[in-house]
Amino acid sequence: TPSWTLRGDATIEGTVIPAADGAPFALEGDAALRHATLEAHPPTFLGGGSISDLNGTAKINADRIEITSLAGDALGSRWTLEGAVTSGPVPSFEVLLSSQANLASLAAAFPSLVQPWQPQGPAQVRAVCRGNLPPNPLDCLARAEVLHATLAGPKLASPLTEIDGQVRY
Repeated sequence: TPSWTLRGDATIEGTVIPAADGAPFALEGDAALRHATLEAHPPTFLGGGSISDLNGTAKINADRIEITSLAGDALGSRWTLEGAVTSGPVPSFEVLLSSQANLASLAAAFPSLVQPWQPQGPAQVRAVCRGNLPPNPLDCLARAEVLHATLAGPKLASPLTEIDGQVRY
């Protein structure tokens, strides 16, 4: 069974609200995460299974966590996440993920998708994802804008350079 371990400094400033009829209590307030690392067990595609240097803030209420800003390093790039997780009978989420991503690191994380090609350079990546928890299936709209990238491969006599373009999913 996959699991996650989070290590870092977390601060929650808020109010615990007792619930009636033996229901769990509710929490309302602000949360901050500093200098954290999130590790996947077993390691997954997240660049060896971890996200490092996680820092962020969120607002918490009885049925929703609003992620105002969460940033961390994974797959050789800095990633930013904002959005919400809603509890209830069917917990759900909607998030915006963005990065100035390193194409070589992304390609190394997903070798079956790109081999034998070797992309290099930056890409502006933005994805909006939503769904129920656990995310099965995950619904995402994504866009990557590549500027001045290079693509090498065995079928090319020399690498293609100065590649610009967009990919949408």
